[in-house]
Amino acid sequence: MPNAAPLILLSMTLLAADPIGPAAPGSEPGSVAPARVIHADASSLIPGVTRPAREATLGVPFDATIAGVRVAEGGRVRAGDIVVMLDDRVAREALRVSEVEASHTAAVDRARAEFERASESFDRAEQASDSGAMGAERLSEARHRRDTAAADLRFAQETLERARAQLALTRAQLDEHAIRAPFGGVVARVHAEAGEVVSPGQPLVDLIDPHRSLVDLYLPAGEALLLGQGDRVALRLGTPLDAVVNGIVRFVEPRVDPAAGAVRVVLGFDAPDASVPGGVLVTLADRLPGDRDATRLALIAEARTRMPGTRSSVASVSEPAEAAPAP
Repeated sequence: MPNAAPLILLSMTLLAADPIGPAAPGSEPGSVAPARVIHADASSLIPGVTRPAREATLGVPFDATIAGVRVAEGGRVRAGDIVVMLDDRVAREALRVSEVEASHTAAVDRARAEFERASESFDRAEQASDSGAMGAERLSEARHRRDTAAADLRFAQETLERARAQLALTRAQLDEHAIRAPFGGVVARVHAEAGEVVSPGQPLVDLIDPHRSLVDLYLPAGEALLLGQGDRVALRLGTPLDAVVNGIVRFVEPRVDPAAGAVRVVLGFDAPDASVPGGVLVTLADRLPGDRDATRLALIAEARTRMPGTRSSVASVSEPAEAAPAP
């Protein structure tokens, strides 16, 4: 008896061709359509590998010396937390200079006073000229002094504006010395240490969000193009999970690989947060998830949340930490 081809078991919505369209008549909001079976050729299927839904390798925007690494591998960070601090002594001195220059308003005050005096002199000269008490040449000189004072005032104001813009730029440049987490997650790996000179492109810290994982599967075009966003596909998770879970279609790439006749499908997992780590092999399952699978994934998620270092913390490992108060 020939081997049966693997099956793709999925829950199709009534409007698979338009996953964001209106609900079908009689359907309840949030309801899931019955499972549907699609046959696929085993020889055309390649296992996928789970990856974090969000991950980032943090680096530096310029050559710099590391002043301190403020996280440890396995530690959790929040979005915006400082993970690496660069030596910012020169940048801080530059900020002080910019603050002084941006606070100097004496040149503007002096230029404004000169302009006001020149304007008053021109007004008097114009009145005298109208009455015939002043010649045209002296009126022209008064007008020239007024216009020159106005130009000097504009120059002083523009110089002050440039100083204030430079101050904002210097502050931004100083802030670049603090390498921050772009999202909340777990530090997967620390590549750098205090005192090291680093350059752009050199990795400092790998950050991942362990709560949600994705997998890219290359499915035969005939099956993949029937899938819509939100459809469910039964997936088998390899070692060490060894469980079946419903994958949720997040994206179907709108093009076919002509050589393989396959389409990339990105799937999430209908599973507890943190239950599916990255690096796990994923294949199509030949059955739907059962109670045993759900229980196993729930236990894995609970165990992972109890792992040391997964609580929210930002601890310095390259700089002396402050002593904790005695209990």
